[in-house]
Amino acid sequence: MTVFHDLALGFTSRMKVADVGEHAAWGEENGVGEMWTTESAAFRTSFSILTLVAARTKKMKLGLGTTGVYARHPAIIAAEIATLDEFSAKRLTVGLGIDPTPRIDSDGSMRSMLPIAAIREAMEIIRGTMDGTIRGYDGKVFKMNNPELNFEFEPIRKKVPLYLGAKSPQMLHLAGGMSDGLVMTLLTTPRYVRYAWKELEAGAKMAGKGLGDDFGLVAYLLFSVAKDRKAAREATKQFLGTYLAHVRYGPAQKEAGVSEEEIRPFKEAHDHHDHSGLAKLVTDEHIDKFATAGTPADCAETIMEYVEAGVRTPVAFYPFGPNPREAIKLIGREVLPLVRKKARR
Repeated sequence: MTVFHDLALGFTSRMKVADVGEHAAWGEENGVGEMWTTESAAFRTSFSILTLVAARTKKMKLGLGTTGVYARHPAIIAAEIATLDEFSAKRLTVGLGIDPTPRIDSDGSMRSMLPIAAIREAMEIIRGTMDGTIRGYDGKVFKMNNPELNFEFEPIRKKVPLYLGAKSPQMLHLAGGMSDGLVMTLLTTPRYVRYAWKELEAGAKMAGKGLGDDFGLVAYLLFSVAKDRKAAREATKQFLGTYLAHVRYGPAQKEAGVSEEEIRPFKEAHDHHDHSGLAKLVTDEHIDKFATAGTPADCAETIMEYVEAGVRTPVAFYPFGPNPREAIKLIGREVLPLVRKKARR
């Protein structure tokens, strides 16, 4: 059965904080009820971004997808979550992941260390810190023996939804067995969504539970909408070309139907510092495969392909359209109503 939760706006932490706040407030004014933002060690921190969005909006749900568990101790992440959840009046959902911030070892090297254990332990610490059931922790990755890491205030919610950013089968199993939802990154395809659901359900079964309609599955979709179909598609090219140049090929990309051959020209152009040439490499086939772009009707139709595959919260991710402000208005007033209507059938 098709389950549709909402259509959200998606922001990159490359954007200026004030611009995110302005666009999110404009989205709420035009009927959009949810937003998500990425986080990267190289750009702005998402807890700060979401604090501004919470101040600029009244009811919009706030999603962070995802924050790495290595840069901050999970007990500090718990404090960040509780503080923002209080400020936003219970509007927050947080996705945890390994990327983009790896662990910095004592010798200065950076690497991901025991990722499955790290995510599992981080979730246990965050949940235990927020509901007051944990006083210490001695894990493979994280230790917690400082009494000052325990809250001396009462969180407005003892349980904030925790999603995982997962790609590998093992991490998808963990998400299905332990988390409240999954965050899927750009270049997700309906084919990969179906694959992910099988692994999520396998993980839930191993944990002795099922995945109900309240389980969240968020997918970032590179998005561009306009009344002019050609202009909307053209607006995706630079971002898509740049993203394809940086993607790391692995099992997730293979399952999504991405081949190393179609990524190679983008990586070569990037390596030769031909950044302006990346957009020229993007074909109509790339846009059809990896973007949601066109008129409101076109975008609604593509979104439904993801919803029918199992995405419950599609995220209309930056650049939104050739004119972002007009595109956000179209998302709220035309695309979202069309998707709601189609999902009810």
